[in-house]
Amino acid sequence: YVSQGFTTNRTIEETLNLGWKLLTILPKSELKRIRDEYLEKYLNKAEESK
Repeated sequence: YVSQGFTTNRTIEETLNLGWKLLTILPKSELKRIRDEYLEKYLNKAEESK
């Protein structure tokens, strides 16, 4: 869950990117319910932008 206050104006894309960045905290072995294709596409991009 990524909260957004009333004064924060963030696009859905920015929210999704933030969510992927949060997932980089976890070991990849714990992300079993996420398809490998999504991990490769989005998680790797989030790790690079840390």
